[in-house]
Amino acid sequence: MSLVLYFSFRNAYGVILPLTVCVISTLWTLGLMALMDIRINIITSTIPVFLMTISIADSIHFMSDYYRNLEKMDAGAAVNHSMMRLTNPLMMTSVTTCMGFLALSYTKLIYVSQFGLFMSVGVAIAFVVTVTFLPAILPFLNVQRGKNTQHGGSGNSYLFRQFSRLLHWLNGKSVVFSVLILLLGAGMLVASRDVPVDNQNIAQFDKSTDIRKADVLLNQYFGGTVPNYFWIRGTESRAFVKPEAMAALDAIKQRLMSHKEIGYVASPSDFMKRMNQQINHDTFRLPPDPSEALYGQYLFLYENSTEQDVRNLLDPDYKNALIVAMSHTEKASDLRRIIQDVDAYAATVLPTNMKLVASGFGEVLVKSTDEIVNGQLRSFVLSALFVMVTLLLLFRSLPVALISVLPLSLTVLTNFSVIQLSGSYIDIGTALIAGIVFGIGVDFVIHLLSSVQGAIRAGAKPAEAVVLAVEEVWLPIMLNAISMAMGFLVLVYSNYGVTARLGMMVASSMMLCALFTLLVVPVLINLVKPKVLYQEAG
Repeated sequence: MSLVLYFSFRNAYGVILPLTVCVISTLWTLGLMALMDIRINIITSTIPVFLMTISIADSIHFMSDYYRNLEKMDAGAAVNHSMMRLTNPLMMTSVTTCMGFLALSYTKLIYVSQFGLFMSVGVAIAFVVTVTFLPAILPFLNVQRGKNTQHGGSGNSYLFRQFSRLLHWLNGKSVVFSVLILLLGAGMLVASRDVPVDNQNIAQFDKSTDIRKADVLLNQYFGGTVPNYFWIRGTESRAFVKPEAMAALDAIKQRLMSHKEIGYVASPSDFMKRMNQQINHDTFRLPPDPSEALYGQYLFLYENSTEQDVRNLLDPDYKNALIVAMSHTEKASDLRRIIQDVDAYAATVLPTNMKLVASGFGEVLVKSTDEIVNGQLRSFVLSALFVMVTLLLLFRSLPVALISVLPLSLTVLTNFSVIQLSGSYIDIGTALIAGIVFGIGVDFVIHLLSSVQGAIRAGAKPAEAVVLAVEEVWLPIMLNAISMAMGFLVLVYSNYGVTARLGMMVASSMMLCALFTLLVVPVLINLVKPKVLYQEAG
């Protein structure tokens, strides 16, 4: 990020001040977490990287505008002008970002909820620090008046000339371009319709880590590392002394063992098999002539011996039984398939007054995957709703709000399409992507539209105002996107796959969202001609 900042401002202050805002915001947020006794977990451990990356955005916009003003006025006037022009857009972008992260907190997954809550707090702190610390210190710094400290900020730069030509060409084909964008969005929506969702923990660690090596060894030499419990509930005492109930337990065990992912199963029927083997010198099987009295005697002998293992699988009244299955996989989709199969099979072999209930770590993985799906849908809907309401309040125009949401939606759909087409899946990390994109990406749109409004109020016609706005904000937006992308790419070096994939997706999302904003929004504004903008021009 420091390199991007130096490339942007070409002086030490342009690097030190934004990074100071980032550090202050991050330390205050982490301090608040410590004060509230919130422990760092696998999701909240990414908060420092996220905050350091996101909190730099307001600083870049403020300092870009300040240096632009400094070419025409003294330092005090430049700060006042930037405060008057940017306080409202910066506040609105911070509010929408906070709302986007707060949408993530509306989930039963505590780790994700804590992440969303404290990220929103950190973003609010970053805004306060930006609009207090920077205006207070900038007038006292020795920056020469009239010196072009922002590299490439003018419309005469080569990059902007090329970008302007592309935008002019797209405006000339605005109808065709808009139809293509809508078709692209529809295609990505279809492609991402059945994007898979899965969840696993140990397998997410790099193969070189000790925990992954230990897991491989344990699965190689033992029956598995993931415990799955199947509780069979009866309605009367001594229900599992009856031969038909014991036979059903043994049948469920055999059904479990038919799955290649299951390496070991312990069932109460094993005790009956062992007693039959030892007393009758038979093979390890259930007695050929079972009866309630025989099983009662076997269990009585167990209860009066030194071996009390039977209490791990049967309660004292023999009303409830437990089957323990160890699996070699912790992949939620595999465990869901096994649990659903066993549950359906148990209904066909158990007596009608008995019911099987799955539990254990495997069931936790399955249920958390369901919550990932529900949380993703909730965060997407809530983020879109918050952003729409904020944009409606800010611009008072439904067409403008809909145009603004389009680049965000295209970015999210692109991510889901890539996940689907690459054969990957949404996990507990990438499930955050919709809320993050809507929360952060809307900043680009707000800054662009605010610049359009500002140009119109200054007397420019709408078409001219769009060009002037793009000329003014394209570099800060791209620098923001690049700096955030580089900041999030740090997560790629994590040994934990969830964190690495999240970093890669967020980094690419920032670049996509910036490009969609700068290319799609101006073209649609010129095509739709929102009344609110044209009335202001009039």
